[in-house]
Amino acid sequence: MLKTLFFLIMMGLCLPLFADKEQEMTDINNYGEWSMERHDPQMTGHTLLKGKMDKAPEVIWRYYLGLWSNYLVIKPSKGTSQTIDIPKGVFGENYLHETASYWDRKQPQVDIDGKGTLVNLPNDSSSRLAKLLPNVSGYQRVEFDNAFSIGAEANFGRMYAYDEGADKPRLVWQTERIKDMYSPVVAIADTDLDGQDEVILLTHYHLAIYDALTGKLKDNVEWNVGRNYGQLDVIDVDHDRYPDFVIQADAPPHIEFIQNSPKGASLVWSHKYLKNEADVAVPTDFALNNLPNAVCDLDGDGRIELAVNIRHFKDDRKWHAVIFDVMTGEVKNDIIDRYLWAVADLDSDGYYELFLSEALDKTVDRDSNLFVMSYANNGLIQRWESQTKGSFCMKPYRFPLTSNSASSRGTVHHSTIITNDVDDDGFDEFFVSIGKELHAIGIESDKYQAKFTVASPSEKPPKVIATSSSNVLVELFAESGAIHIDNASAQLQSHYQTKGFRTTPSVADIDKDGFNEIVVENGGGFIEAIRPNFSSEPKTETLWKFKAYAQPFWVTWKANHAPVPLIDLDGDGKKEIICSDAGNENYTTIYALRSDGSIYWKSELPDIAPRLTETFRVGRFRPEGFDVIVTIMPTTQPEMLCLDGRTGEIRWHKKSWTDDNNRAWPYPNAFICYDSDGDGLQEIYGSYAYIYYQLDGKTGESIHKPIHVVDEIFHRWQSYFYPIPADFNADGKDEFLLASLSFAMGGLTVISKDLQILWEKPLPNTVGASGIQGIGDCDGDGIPEIAFFHLDGHIACYDGKTGEIQWRIEGLTSGGGHFTSADIDSDGRDEFLYSLGTNEIIALDNDAPNNILWRAKLPATSDTPVIADIDNDGLAEIIVCTSDGYINILK
Repeated sequence: MLKTLFFLIMMGLCLPLFADKEQEMTDINNYGEWSMERHDPQMTGHTLLKGKMDKAPEVIWRYYLGLWSNYLVIKPSKGTSQTIDIPKGVFGENYLHETASYWDRKQPQVDIDGKGTLVNLPNDSSSRLAKLLPNVSGYQRVEFDNAFSIGAEANFGRMYAYDEGADKPRLVWQTERIKDMYSPVVAIADTDLDGQDEVILLTHYHLAIYDALTGKLKDNVEWNVGRNYGQLDVIDVDHDRYPDFVIQADAPPHIEFIQNSPKGASLVWSHKYLKNEADVAVPTDFALNNLPNAVCDLDGDGRIELAVNIRHFKDDRKWHAVIFDVMTGEVKNDIIDRYLWAVADLDSDGYYELFLSEALDKTVDRDSNLFVMSYANNGLIQRWESQTKGSFCMKPYRFPLTSNSASSRGTVHHSTIITNDVDDDGFDEFFVSIGKELHAIGIESDKYQAKFTVASPSEKPPKVIATSSSNVLVELFAESGAIHIDNASAQLQSHYQTKGFRTTPSVADIDKDGFNEIVVENGGGFIEAIRPNFSSEPKTETLWKFKAYAQPFWVTWKANHAPVPLIDLDGDGKKEIICSDAGNENYTTIYALRSDGSIYWKSELPDIAPRLTETFRVGRFRPEGFDVIVTIMPTTQPEMLCLDGRTGEIRWHKKSWTDDNNRAWPYPNAFICYDSDGDGLQEIYGSYAYIYYQLDGKTGESIHKPIHVVDEIFHRWQSYFYPIPADFNADGKDEFLLASLSFAMGGLTVISKDLQILWEKPLPNTVGASGIQGIGDCDGDGIPEIAFFHLDGHIACYDGKTGEIQWRIEGLTSGGGHFTSADIDSDGRDEFLYSLGTNEIIALDNDAPNNILWRAKLPATSDTPVIADIDNDGLAEIIVCTSDGYINILK
């Protein structure tokens, strides 16, 4: 009763900017809860909960969510067996750092100034460090601007020399302005055989060759291919000694061969796989995943081949491992339902082995049946097959000067398989993780078989991460238990808590017991329900764990995981937990779990491969209660589904929409759910890139025709936004902040429901966003302000009505995550919270000195701070995950 009374009082005192949404928000969150990403379906990041934190809070409770890492050094020894019991103590945390050179896991270094100053070779597509000036000491750096980072107005290439010192780069030359230089790819080679290397640039629409001494353009090949996001290999294909150019792009997909000769370079053939190759927004089943080190003579016939993965190659929605003859562009081999992970010549016979997995659907980054094939008798034969499903042990690939890559699609574009002759028999072994075991596979009696095995006590299998001579470095994740090794000896070098994992929790009273629980994904891929205990010795009760992911987003690349939505779907007062498949499911699967961790419903999406969920949220579109909106990626672009909140059945599924020019567009992948017309039911507002949507949540149909905001509203770049509602001009109606976490958002903008611009602030990419903006009334005037972390290291507070900057704080570094807001000191005005890269949470206050109320120290950098009542005292605490693997409570 007291908690309810406190809630009603606070509701009466709440700020008017969220007044029309208060009832809607309390249907989602009881007072003191933070039950989903950014608190509510509108993604406001704001809570009515108040606090007493006028001074910096301190960490009062911590709980480890990460994995325990163990490094073992394995030495093959036939007939030897060993069991190692993992000890309780922590040791060897610096082992990998201290032995990085021995295991060849350290970035190669060069003497940059000729005076003994060692620096790492760059590991990006747009720069190269090489010895290019013969009479200048040290190395020279060649770099090209990336328009994604600085805008496209003035892009150049440059060379710097360091003969005056490593800290005194000297500009040697600068190219003429280069148009459309997005994600440039740079390589170094002697293209004209004069003994002096040239600089090769691959970017939009062309390949260019520059004189390394002067920066002058020596040759240029243009063709109507559009974007060249991909891999460049410089290799002599036709055996005339002049290096040629092979291009594999993955967004959009295309392959080219440019032949070089004494007369110059020219395009020989181009395979373009989309009708409009410059358009990456068209939904298609077609995908190209390239891999390094796969442009070579694979079959020993003296000709150069190219091996690549292509999906939908024959309009069949199947994966194909395709081998092209580079000289002609013709297909030499097409291996269907297979995905190529790497190529390597294990036995040095001049015939490469192909390392493949079974790929019966789009998802390839999972355990599968594994195969090794190689060339013999003018064809491919299978040399080995795994008995059960598993994965190859891979390592990062270091591109030589003659090759480089800006590829981003798929799983293998910057990696290759780990191989080495670890048993000194003259043939390289490779390594596979199968089930809970690691197998070293090599040739014995002309057959591939396991040379040694390592069995883990945990569900996560061991993996080889490096080799050196006959020693093998194995990483194994387990807190306790016994490790079993057969046909090898082993030494356990470390046992410690890993760092790097962090996420954002959700907080709610899921079981209706009057106390809030924390629900969060842990480092092992389990959803975990936790009840902190604030006794004299802080303890934790783990209520349950379930193998699943919190909502992922942007699955085209490596997915981060956002909080799980906690929502009462069945009306019993308890919260269900929405999560997605993380195990061996056959399809993309959405789960609704009961408060005890059991399954309320399970929705398998037929014909959709596993782990293709991009995001999911909840919305009330019908009087019956909340439904679940899911975006999935069965093609290259998102589709949207609505699942019945009571049954998990598909209510509607929208794959794409077609504009007036008969062009197909995806559905939004950045969206909110909000009742904009006051009928008690929500609509869907969202974006895909620069397309703005208003959708009927009951049907998925457009309320208004989707709008191309660049062409039809702003006439400048504006994209990747969540339309977050609030009354920004105190007119009693809600407008929408086009909030974004992207550096390429294009501008800070507020628009009305009918798409009229209230105000706009165009932003170049250099001062784009780090994290979604915060909304709150920090000066108490009833009009919300907007907190924005700009990439140049400053936070600005914008007036929500005019867009004018009210104050700014300089010299900050972002720790990641998003802004949140609440009246954390109970002064009647909101504060903004944000995680800094200095292992702090900063509280921003309109009236505090320098607008900083406090800085709260943390053990490591943190994700988004969540504001909720954990100890049931009616006041706010801060719950945040840090990069040392812990979830923390601050009070």
